[in-house]
Amino acid sequence: MESNTINEKNIIKNFNKLETSKDLDILLDRIGDSQFVLLGESSHGTSEFYRWRTEITKRLIKEKGFSFIAVEGDWPDCYKVNRYIKGFPDSGKNAYDVLYSFNRWSTWMWANKEMIELVEWLKLYNDKKQLQEQKTNSFTSNFNSNGNGKKDWWILWSGSL
Repeated sequence: MESNTINEKNIIKNFNKLETSKDLDILLDRIGDSQFVLLGESSHGTSEFYRWRTEITKRLIKEKGFSFIAVEGDWPDCYKVNRYIKGFPDSGKNAYDVLYSFNRWSTWMWANKEMIELVEWLKLYNDKKQLQEQKTNSFTSNFNSNGNGKKDWWILWSGSL
């Protein structure tokens, strides 16, 4: 019984409440100079997780130079997002339309408020870059294109592969 109490105290002692983006400072400090960051979740669609994943993603891109996002998703659909955020011709008029065009994945998982906001942010971020080579915030997916994924994952990396 004593060990449970000690574990609960450790959990509370190491708990960091998330209220603002500044509360992620400790996480970014721990990430340090890592080249890869993997963000997994099993909620498939909780607004809270999507919001925090977006904040982490933005900060990794702006502050740590991360340049690539890989998500579990259908390759043809996710490639539409990649084209949109890089400003390719005929890539879509807005993130809402691009995300709602996904054919094989649930729209609630991709075409939600949080994802639309992130995709628009990525587009605006990339629009400030002059050359396509500088628009390195790619949005891609697994290559299976089978639509049978059961888990959600999100990988960000920095540097060259």
